[in-house]
Amino acid sequence: MAIQKPEWFKMDPAKFLSDSQVDVMTTPELGACFRLMCRQWIDGFIPDDQYLLARLCRLDAGPMAEAWVTLSHFFPVVAPGKRANRFMWIEREKVVADLERRSDEGTRAANKRWEEARKKRETLAAGDQCQTHASPIAVAMQDQSRPDQTRADNTFPQIAFADTPEVLSNQSKTAKPSETQIERLYSLYPRKRDKLDAKKAIRKAVGLVMAGDADHPAMPVDEALDYLAQRVTLYAECVHGCDRSFIPYAASWFNAGAFWDDEHDWQKQEQETKTNGNGHTPRITGNAVENTLALLEGRAQ
Repeated sequence: MAIQKPEWFKMDPAKFLSDSQVDVMTTPELGACFRLMCRQWIDGFIPDDQYLLARLCRLDAGPMAEAWVTLSHFFPVVAPGKRANRFMWIEREKVVADLERRSDEGTRAANKRWEEARKKRETLAAGDQCQTHASPIAVAMQDQSRPDQTRADNTFPQIAFADTPEVLSNQSKTAKPSETQIERLYSLYPRKRDKLDAKKAIRKAVGLVMAGDADHPAMPVDEALDYLAQRVTLYAECVHGCDRSFIPYAASWFNAGAFWDDEHDWQKQEQETKTNGNGHTPRITGNAVENTLALLEGRAQ
């Protein structure tokens, strides 16, 4: 079941207007700020392109350049080409996690209804077949010597292949990670919150790695756990020292299959935002995004 985009966000007008950064905004700046917050809520971020931002805010280049002197601090850089307000980011993460949870519950309910309907169809089909091919011999005279067999027993011939790899064995397919192993993976993730949702997402991720896909081979449960542990450890090293507000919750990270992402996308971006005196688009020159985010965190509390 596809996860829909978050439809609405809650807002405390008194808290918003009393914020020190908002309080100094002019009316055009305040209107532009609110439009950009709405766009971030829909897309997860706003573009780091002053021309596109001016179009989104319905402002000409001149007024946008003046407004951007104030707004640029309200929407810091979070990734190359992307900006976001940290408080809007946090609220959106909460709503998306809830949508993912409800989507999983809906999928389970739909699968349950499908299985019930399938069993009902098979039962009706079996009853019709018995009536069509009823034996003329009395039941008491029929051969009762053969043991009962199920559909699963007769679907495939029971042949043992010596060269069948262990990853494809039934034991490997049905094996499940222990609670201790799930706890270990959770302990490796750099941002710990909503533990129950996170552990459920980790179990789902283990199943995906075990099943594999077109780009990733299937593997037994022990190898799947080792693979995820290595990927989580590498991700934690890449985001070490970054603002934790922009690190997704564990449930969101595992549910999105981010453990399969290219590790180069995780590399910490060392960049510094500077705005010239004319308020033009900031140039990234060096090593101060973390300092900027830390400063904004202290000012926006």
